[in-house]
Amino acid sequence: MALISGSASIRRYRVKEKSDGKFSDEIVENIRRFTFQEFSNESETEEQAGWVSIDDMFRGPLDDNSFQRNAYVTMSLRVDKKIVPARTLRAYTIKEETRYLEVRNRDRLTRQEKKDIREIMRVKLLKQALPSISVYDFLWNLKKSAVYFFSTSERSNVKFTELFEKTFGTALLKTSPLSLAVGLGHDEEAILKLAR
Repeated sequence: MALISGSASIRRYRVKEKSDGKFSDEIVENIRRFTFQEFSNESETEEQAGWVSIDDMFRGPLDDNSFQRNAYVTMSLRVDKKIVPARTLRAYTIKEETRYLEVRNRDRLTRQEKKDIREIMRVKLLKQALPSISVYDFLWNLKKSAVYFFSTSERSNVKFTELFEKTFGTALLKTSPLSLAVGLGHDEEAILKLAR
């Protein structure tokens, strides 16, 4: 976990609406609602995402009440993704097509049969696949309305901001060095002239 280990890539945000640090029952319920859920044995989805404890990716943030520490909120976004490699899917699809033709004593498959067999094999292999696990920490300084997300990947940042907004009911605004300088009282035009 980047926040705990000390090595990190980071993207900084500002919370649109300030928080007094007291979370309503609705927000606590949203944290519970968006807590990470493992893939079920029958799951056909390729990706699962949700909040976990920053201390333990196998526990929810409410399990040990570790999500709020004084004036900070700390949690991790866990994203599990299952994929079926294209070559593996192709090999098992060909095997199943051959079996399907032998059972029916036919020489060819229709286009729809090929499509159906491929999808059946994709779902079957997806259920057997082990997920790749990614965990991204975040820190929310409630007093400064600053949020630090410990990943610069665009995909993980989009997922994070969407889930944050659903959970806490407030938008995140990406900050840049320019917006930070302007926030400290420096003149934006003067700063932009320095770049020339």
